[in-house]
Amino acid sequence: LVAPSLLPRYLHFVIGAVAIAGLYLAFIGHFNLIKSRIDRPTLIAKGMTYFTLATGLQILAGIWFLFALPQPIRDQFLGGNTYATLLLISGVLLALVALYNGHQRRLVATGITALLLLVVMILLRDLVRVFSLQPYFQLSDLTVQTEYSPLIFFLAVFVIGLTLIGYLLKLAFSCRKEVTK
Repeated sequence: LVAPSLLPRYLHFVIGAVAIAGLYLAFIGHFNLIKSRIDRPTLIAKGMTYFTLATGLQILAGIWFLFALPQPIRDQFLGGNTYATLLLISGVLLALVALYNGHQRRLVATGITALLLLVVMILLRDLVRVFSLQPYFQLSDLTVQTEYSPLIFFLAVFVIGLTLIGYLLKLAFSCRKEVTK
């Protein structure tokens, strides 16, 4: 728990969650997904403001996180590995575009940019994991043994879950009266 990258990593993830929550709030207002006493333009404005502020803070936390990584891992992202470097550059550019779109209150463009940015950040996080474990572990060290029972169990639970969700949606949309006390 004394790793220098722990706090910036934590802040990067938590601030990112706040940004996505703000974007979600704006989409709730835009698509009128819930009935609220707050008018739609206010929901959109507050959500986009939360997204923009959190994205700006997240960029700072991301820079801190990058420079808190151990030198050999950081070097991979700063020119040592072409794929990692290009992915980092695309992540930074997408973050800046998302920040700009959020500031301009372009909701759909911000949503698309944020989705692309999430994919890039997932790939970057995977590379940090791979580079961190590289001295100790290689994926090629694992032997593959095929087992179908977990897949069958997952598929059975998945089908039951989809059936229950379908049933709940059917109940929800068949009730047209508002419940009052």
